[in-house]
Amino acid sequence: MMPESIIVPSFDPNYDLAYLTPLQLFLAPYEVWWELCLWTVFAFALAFKIYQYLIYPYLYDTE
Repeated sequence: MMPESIIVPSFDPNYDLAYLTPLQLFLAPYEVWWELCLWTVFAFALAFKIYQYLIYPYLYDTE
């Protein structure tokens, strides 16, 4: 029977990791990593747009 959440509560010293399968231990940080990846992509996209519209036009301004 699968638990409702695969997040490992590692902050609880009484939690026994032996009850989890290796697959659950591998997938435990998934919910954290996908959000971190999304924020990283968002930050790079925002930085690129700032460069594209605010910095790049002034680098090659020949007038």
